[in-house]
Amino acid sequence: RCRASQAQRQPTFDLDNFIEFKGKVNMPNEFEPYKNEGKNSEFSVWEYQGTKGEEQPTTNPEEELTIECDRLRREAMETGYAEGMQQAQADIDALKAELVKWLDVLKTPIQLLDDQLIQEVIQTMIWLSQHCIGIELSANPEKLQDLFREIKGELPSLRGNKAFAMHPLDVDWIRAEIDEKEIPGLHEALVADPSLSRGDFYLKGEHNELDGRIQTRFTTLFAKYIDKVSPLAPTKSPD
Repeated sequence: RCRASQAQRQPTFDLDNFIEFKGKVNMPNEFEPYKNEGKNSEFSVWEYQGTKGEEQPTTNPEEELTIECDRLRREAMETGYAEGMQQAQADIDALKAELVKWLDVLKTPIQLLDDQLIQEVIQTMIWLSQHCIGIELSANPEKLQDLFREIKGELPSLRGNKAFAMHPLDVDWIRAEIDEKEIPGLHEALVADPSLSRGDFYLKGEHNELDGRIQTRFTTLFAKYIDKVSPLAPTKSPD
């Protein structure tokens, strides 16, 4: 009896009553328990798809290595190209400067006789003069008398610890031809120096020195034309 009474109390769904109820409350049509294909702008749970289980993209190590090598190769080429362009520009600038220099020289032909040529010409003149004097003194050693007349007033006192060096042949001739009384202390101070040429001399004292070599004298003579020849530098003989 209880079960029968419960079955009697259980409500039953009446479709006609539901339609009539819907018409009375004017239920909106937007309420749809199923997907409405005409409304795509709104979020719909029917379109949501989970990402669980999606496969991750696989990478190929060889392909990545190839891409990296290509990138490094391009960078190296770009760097080398930039450095090459810089070096080329520097070379072009140097050539332009050299060209401008030569154009300026051509505008004034006298400048073609540059410093180096002047040096060589004067060095040759000094060498020729030095050898001519040596030959002259070998043939006529009495010419040393003229040399001493010229330098006698410039020579300081030869007394004391001093050395008056000359070529050995010149020393022998002076000892034989010039009296000690004419230049006091000369014979005692004479020193034979084979490295000197005929007509050369130098005087060394404790506190002073006088360079009388022919080369030095000619260099001093041409000093206003050249300033790069050291007075004590040996003159090279042209072959």
